Amino acid sequence: MLTLAMGIPVDIVDILVMDIIAPMRFILPITIPWVTIIITIRRVFLAVLLSLHLATNLMSNLALILDKMAEYCSKPELRAGQSLMNAIYDVDLELYNKITGTDADCFYVDSKMSKTWDVIEEHYSN
Repeated sequence: MLTLAMGIPVDIVDILVMDIIAPMRFILPITIPWVTIIITIRRVFLAVLLSLHLATNLMSNLALILDKMAEYCSKPELRAGQSLMNAIYDVDLELYNKITGTDADCFYVDSKMSKTWDVIEEHYSN
């Protein structure tokens, strides 16, 4: 069975779309091509599911980064910027490599943390 990235079977999506469309047959003019309406609603429905999945992914990764950062911040020898970069390294190596050595790298300079958070937000919103 074909499934979406978030594990929802495509059959379920099609059933939900048809449940949305069935009552509309009596409201919308007959001249509108139903195939077009079905495809459009299905695309919108899938886009909403995907955006919810991405938002969930963003929130879970941010929560992991914040949890790890809190662990590192409890060590008195580490500054906030070091703690954040260490947390990013633990949670998402790709993101860590994207930030390291750039203007957003706050490992050595805590004042760059706002830029780091901007890159994190951008990374997970794409």
